[in-house]
Amino acid sequence: MIAGHLGIALGARRFTRTVPIWLLLVAAQLPDWLDAGVCAVAPRYFNGQLLTHSIPAVVIAASALAALYALRYREWDGALIVALLVVSHILADYLTGIKPTWPGGPRIGMGLYHDPVLDAAIEIVVVALGWMLYRQTIPERWRSLRVAAIPLSLLVVGQLAVMAVALTGHMPAKC
Repeated sequence: MIAGHLGIALGARRFTRTVPIWLLLVAAQLPDWLDAGVCAVAPRYFNGQLLTHSIPAVVIAASALAALYALRYREWDGALIVALLVVSHILADYLTGIKPTWPGGPRIGMGLYHDPVLDAAIEIVVVALGWMLYRQTIPERWRSLRVAAIPLSLLVVGQLAVMAVALTGHMPAKC
């Protein structure tokens, strides 16, 4: 899942007004950011996805980010939302991709990346639902303005661009 993670983060805003939106966005994408870091540091020596997208790796990342948030802000409800967002990443990825479960365990997922149109449709639905929840957090006087639809528009256009590239068969190689 690509844009869908950001849609989930936007939707999470509906359940917390204390966690900054930037942190919700980071939490929802944390395994991908960690994967990019592993790729940059040691692309040939580690199975990056096992270190970033397996169940143990996601639980550790979720616990670490939630603990940092809780220590900094002393706000336990927000820390729980942060942890759940990190965990949501792996659940969403199992829907669209095929990911490792644990070292030596099976790789699971629906593998919808192999059908870019279906993947885009599902991700756009997730983005739209997340945006509808997010929109409820915007002051009422702003909700009907076009500017309120900018996050939705950008995520949908971005996902459609990913779909178009995938349909050409020229997706960039992972590390």
